[in-house]
Amino acid sequence: MVNIVLRRLDELGTDPMWVICVKESVTVIVVGAWLLLRVVFGRRVSIQLKVIAMLVAVGIATQFLGNVNMQWSFGVVGLAITIPLSFGAMLICGALGGWFFLGERVSTRKALAIVVLVCGIALLSMGANTASGVVAALSTTKGPFWSGVAIAAVCLVGTVFGLLTIVIRRASLANVPIELILVTITGMGVVCLAPLCLARLGVKGLLATPPDVFGLMLLAGLLNLLSFLAIIKGLELTTVVYANIINSSQVAIAALAGVVVFGEPASSWLIFGMFATVLGIVLINKPVRRDETDFEM
Repeated sequence: MVNIVLRRLDELGTDPMWVICVKESVTVIVVGAWLLLRVVFGRRVSIQLKVIAMLVAVGIATQFLGNVNMQWSFGVVGLAITIPLSFGAMLICGALGGWFFLGERVSTRKALAIVVLVCGIALLSMGANTASGVVAALSTTKGPFWSGVAIAAVCLVGTVFGLLTIVIRRASLANVPIELILVTITGMGVVCLAPLCLARLGVKGLLATPPDVFGLMLLAGLLNLLSFLAIIKGLELTTVVYANIINSSQVAIAALAGVVVFGEPASSWLIFGMFATVLGIVLINKPVRRDETDFEM
């Protein structure tokens, strides 16, 4: 739902940085106020400087390399390509990063799933040129060059989001409160993007945002807050790979919404790429048997 609203905001020509800044500010205000109240009423907050520094660093990367890149890519290759492509990259990064940084298992079956996901990404990339031609009719970004840039940007988005899930899980295992994790990561969007929006658009430009558009940005922020709370709680209860799998329903939803709602092309590349992505998801999600071979470091 967040991505559908964000795609609509791109369709309306809203500045990507301003969209992300307002979206993230909802979480900062709501969760920040809740965290402050809990501290005032005597709750001790576990603060480990090393973990907070990691959250700040990944928060900055999430805003600039993740959220802003994704918002821009919606206007180049569309929703149906962007979400499966970024999600495939996120699953690959989450599986490998969870193994390398957290010591989580990567069985031979999961390795095969990663290969299938790579194939899905390749197929989706082939369909990006077709999608770009349709989306470009409604935007100022045209041509195969920008399509290639968008593909690289979306893969970077997935990699950054995969890294984000790893850092969140590590922070939750270190008993850092969910509220502090949320405020730190989303707060980087406000702290970093607000000055840039002010410098680029000016006060008049920001105030000129139509009320209905501003309402959509706030709606995206509210939906983002709810999903963020859900994924963080999920990362407390399961591994990075399995949390990403449960979150994978957005692949089919985004592809369907892109085609039905926004008129993006249902090319054979998109269909085969989406099925390859879903197959990779199923392979990773299948319960691990004890006799399966694991990679060892």
